[in-house]
Formats: sequence, C-alpha cells, structure tokens
Amino acid sequence: MNRKDTLYLIASTGLSFLLCLLLFGLDEIEPSSNFSINIYDTYYVTPKWPIILLVIVLVFFSVYLFRAIMEKFNNSGANLILIGTSIVLILAFGKITNMLTLLAKPSVGGSLSQGAHVMNDFIETLTSVLFYVQIVLLVFLTYCGFKMGRNIK
Repeated sequence: MNRKDTLYLIASTGLSFLLCLLLFGLDEIEPSSNFSINIYDTYYVTPKWPIILLVIVLVFFSVYLFRAIMEKFNNSGANLILIGTSIVLILAFGKITNMLTLLAKPSVGGSLSQGAHVMNDFIETLTSVLFYVQIVLLVFLTYCGFKMGRNIK
C-alpha cells in the first residue's frame, strides 16, 4: 500500500466517523442505542449499528467511486474496495427492501385508513427505487470488474 492509498483510507474513515457524529451525536454512538421512527400512529425502533454501518459503507463507496473514476479504474486496491462496498450496498438495499415489503402488508381482516394507503404507496415506490438501484449497482459492478480485468497485466 502506498502513501496515497493510506491517506485515502484514513480520510474515508475520518469522514465517515465525522458524518456519524454529526448525524447521531457523541452520546448516541454506542451498541445499545436505538434509532426510532414515528410514522403516523406507529413507532418503529431499530438498533443504530446497522444504520451507522450503512453510513460508513456509503461514504467509502462514494470516495472510492470518485477515486476510481478519476484514475480510470487503473488502481487495483481502490477498485477492490469499490467492488466490496458495491456488494455490501447491494446486500443492504436487498435487506432494506425486504423489511419495507413486510411493513407494507395490510393488517389481516382490517380496513386501511387513508394515511395507511398513502404510506403503503410510498413504501411500494421506495422498494421499486431500491430495486432499480440494486440493478444499477450490479451493472456498475460488472463494468468495474471488466475494467479492472482489462487493466491487470
């Protein structure tokens, strides 16, 4: 690993830590803290660590995507980190899509209010967007692997 790679790795780690601090605060970055979402009458609570990991992966993906494009996919180390973060993003978006489809199911035997219909429509739109983002990431992953394979001699 050369000096430039090390600096990018340190900068990406620092940027992701700073972003997590800005989003969640210093007191809230601990394994036992929860992230809560209030939608209409429903209160969803989830652990914060998956959200923090998603923020970290998004930062690394963004930094190394920029770096790979600027270097025209000639740096194998940056390409491997980009491929790894792309795979993690595809898996994470798949898991989020799965959780959202479970949320969109109407209650058995009950009628839905107008707000619930709007929320179900929003969740369906969001799952469609996440699905298409996964497709784009898969195509990009194939392109990145192809460019990396062509540059290896």
